[in-house]
Amino acid sequence: FVCPCLQRGVFSVNKQGPKDNEDTANNQGPKDNEDAGSYWSTLGQYMVEQRSVGFSFFLDGCEWYVYPFVHPQIAAAVFNGNPQLTWLVWGSAFMTSILGSMVFGILADSLGRKASFLTASAVIIAGTLGQGLCPIIPVIGPVWMISFRCLQGVGYGGKFSVGQVHLAEKAPRSILAMSRLPILLPSACAMFLMSSMVMPMY
Repeated sequence: FVCPCLQRGVFSVNKQGPKDNEDTANNQGPKDNEDAGSYWSTLGQYMVEQRSVGFSFFLDGCEWYVYPFVHPQIAAAVFNGNPQLTWLVWGSAFMTSILGSMVFGILADSLGRKASFLTASAVIIAGTLGQGLCPIIPVIGPVWMISFRCLQGVGYGGKFSVGQVHLAEKAPRSILAMSRLPILLPSACAMFLMSSMVMPMY
């Protein structure tokens, strides 16, 4: 296995002598530092360029993650004190996000990333507002909350998937593995903020 790979150039063999290795090691220091500085500056510039995407995911994360922290209040107001049904509604958004990823993925490939991303954002906004305006009425209230929570899941799944593709396509190749940072960092900050705000309630 190794011999054919060596012949094809898959593996490289170091043919430098001790002196050559020493000279190479001495000459690589400043260049490595320069490359490291260039890497972080490129990443910083990329984060600035994608700040609008990051801010939108921060707002999405605030609503998405606040639900489990206030589920006792939602259960008492909408689901007649039923915690199991309240958690089931929370999980339903994750299931419908799969559908959103498929639907908006097709739209992104046919109509473009921007159109699909903005449409998914609009669906999230509609789902969020719908949950906030949920009427406290038996039967109607639970059905209303479930419907808009599922709608929000569709939008979030589509936005998350399309957003990752958009960021990967916009990121310079040198920082490609960090291209999801404008999504993950704001989402984590949103979760921390919501947990900090809700903590005094308990």
